[in-house]
Amino acid sequence: SLRVAHRQASLEELGRLAEPPMTKDAVAGRIRRLLSMADRKALDSLLDP
Repeated sequence: SLRVAHRQASLEELGRLAEPPMTKDAVAGRIRRLLSMADRKALDSLLDP
């Protein structure tokens, strides 16, 4: 993962490193969606053990 490999990189820098390159907003949107998916999965595991 780019974020793991480049922990100090800004969203703009991560976008430039991506293949294909992405805008800062596209990187932020992906991170938002991943966090949302993780939150839903955590909530589902609490409600349905």
